[in-house]
Amino acid sequence: MITFDTGVLISLERREKSTWDRFRRLRERGVPILVPVSCESEWWRKSPAHVEVRRAILPYVVPLTDPIACAAGEALGSLKRARVTAALTIDAQVMATAALRGGGAVLTSDPSDLALFSRHFPRVTVERL
Repeated sequence: MITFDTGVLISLERREKSTWDRFRRLRERGVPILVPVSCESEWWRKSPAHVEVRRAILPYVVPLTDPIACAAGEALGSLKRARVTAALTIDAQVMATAALRGGGAVLTSDPSDLALFSRHFPRVTVERL
């Protein structure tokens, strides 16, 4: 199983061949793909490029459920930071989505941010795009 973060959507939007090739290979091999809805929200702007990518990812969009929200909140709390940003919250939701859907890898353009949550979600690996 592989979970995409917002950086993957941006890469697809920019028509980066390596990302599109990887996406196609994952689909061809039947690898379960997850796209947390919070990533779609962070990325979506309704431009023509967004519409094309959205069509491709729509079957893989995972809603934000109460268990995911709570797991992400607990992960944020484990960081013991005074200030929590929206971006950090979405990163926690990405990791929680992957963890609660069975683990696997999170594909990201910014592994250091997601790696903050590796201790909290040990069954999830962070993989650079």
